[in-house]
Amino acid sequence: ALLNVCQNAIQAMPAGGTLTIECFAGGEEQDPFIKITDTGTGIPLQHLDRIFDPFYTTKEAGQGTGLGLAVSSRIMEEHGGRIEAENNRTGGAIFSLYLPPSKSDIKPL
Repeated sequence: ALLNVCQNAIQAMPAGGTLTIECFAGGEEQDPFIKITDTGTGIPLQHLDRIFDPFYTTKEAGQGTGLGLAVSSRIMEEHGGRIEAENNRTGGAIFSLYLPPSKSDIKPL
């Protein structure tokens, strides 16, 4: 899931740019997460609510299938996590991959 989000970010910066990956431990009220920020074109607002839908793509014909973010989202969900996407105010996009709570936090019965 992480690799796919990074690959999409790189594709959104055809003229180059900056890809930043940050890891946050979370806390009592927040799950740990990985934040991927790019300086690319961002996500058009009319597409933002559909980017995780299977076969939905904004790329030209032959440039993508629209499965990458859908599969990444499904992988995260199957493991108890989630992905969120938003546009960066300074340009580009931000994807946050929220990880499931650690199994070590679960006490046996």
